[in-house]
Amino acid sequence: MNNMNHTGKKDAGDILILVDVQNGFTKKYTVEKIPLIEDLLSRRLFDTVIATKYWNTPDSNISRLMGWKDLCTEAEQDLVPEIRPYVDHITTKNIYSGATPELVELLRSLNGGTLPEYVFLLGFDTECCLLSTAADLFE
Repeated sequence: MNNMNHTGKKDAGDILILVDVQNGFTKKYTVEKIPLIEDLLSRRLFDTVIATKYWNTPDSNISRLMGWKDLCTEAEQDLVPEIRPYVDHITTKNIYSGATPELVELLRSLNGGTLPEYVFLLGFDTECCLLSTAADLFE
């Protein structure tokens, strides 16, 4: 797609950021959402789909301070298989927010050197990782 912004630079169009839609976060209350996410992605409504992947490490604050030991294996960290074919880029993180320097640089590179004015966010953990990502991207 050849989208131009008001400055005459090519912009990224509609970007969807999937926050931590990973096997390790697939629980009873999230598994029913996977077909809905796959249906949305299959409609090709977004010009770019970026997925964040949370990876837990023994020295992360979540492991050290909260004692949470999930998402330490590759199988848990892998994206849900149904969404993988639709993902254009993957960024990794070991904090709540997906707005890492890696993601910010990717957004700039997709948008002609500047941050896009808006992005769409979707994820399982709306009260934590998705909220942190949204707030950090806004700031």
